Amino acid sequence: MLRVPWSNMITSFPFIAIVLCNFTYEWGVYTFETLFPVFQKNILQLDIKLVAHEYLAVCVSLFVENSSLETWSNVQLLHATRCSNCRHYSVLHAVIACKNCT
Repeated sequence: MLRVPWSNMITSFPFIAIVLCNFTYEWGVYTFETLFPVFQKNILQLDIKLVAHEYLAVCVSLFVENSSLETWSNVQLLHATRCSNCRHYSVLHAVIACKNCT
């Protein structure tokens, strides 16, 4: 059985850099998400109901998008294809040009 050097991996500089970057990114995203409605209400003088409707619309659209993609993949309408030029997998390769080939 091959032993995995967990302590060496966890204390390595690339791992610590990735964890630190991910933590600071998530901190910024959550700070923005929680303080942006307050900024819109207090500074921009927007109605808080309008701001709430924007967030609700995003939630509903994400739910509809995820459920429709799941349904399409189950009935074989949507599947990953492989690009013949660069061998890159893409879900919408027939609609959009491959990003590695352009």
